[in-house]
Amino acid sequence: MENFKYIFIDYENVQPDFLTLPKDNFKIFLFYGADQNLSNHLQKLIEKTGSKKFQAIKTFAKRKNSLDFVLALHIGKCLNAIRKNDEIYIVSKDNDFQSITEQLNGSGYFTKQINSLNILTDSKNIKINSLIKFIATQKKPYSRSALIKLIMKFDPSIIFENDINKIVKFFKSQKMVIYIDSQQIKYKPHLVDESLNTLILS
Repeated sequence: MENFKYIFIDYENVQPDFLTLPKDNFKIFLFYGADQNLSNHLQKLIEKTGSKKFQAIKTFAKRKNSLDFVLALHIGKCLNAIRKNDEIYIVSKDNDFQSITEQLNGSGYFTKQINSLNILTDSKNIKINSLIKFIATQKKPYSRSALIKLIMKFDPSIIFENDINKIVKFFKSQKMVIYIDSQQIKYKPHLVDESLNTLILS
């Protein structure tokens, strides 16, 4: 039997774009705060995916770290169903979860804290227009190495040279950059193009 992925998302801390989901054998628990609302897109995605694979859990207490405790509680409730060959992922940038991952790993469970869903999918989708808007708000990079650093800042999961090259090649194909080599980049006068769609990274 294939291993199952249990994914616990700290939505107060990290808001994934949910452009892709793992194909099979997964269950997502999304925890959101008392003062948070879920977008219509996300609510429809949860409904479409079904409660057996995707659940949103609202925390009602507003005290500090309330959501963290609720998330930890639900991990504990799931442990009876989680096998030792299954995988547990906590999606958060909060260092407090390191104690949970260390405890579970020490008990023989595969547990990992991540800050993006991308590494759990067979391919990564990058919303190019979001990336372009992000670059437009930063100090514009004028070397290829500086552009790569900015891409990785936008999404820390983009670490593979093939993925980075694919993004840079896409920029060139869309004539978003006039000239690019190892030393210099020249940009179009208008960097953001609202017609750009999603780029799929293999």
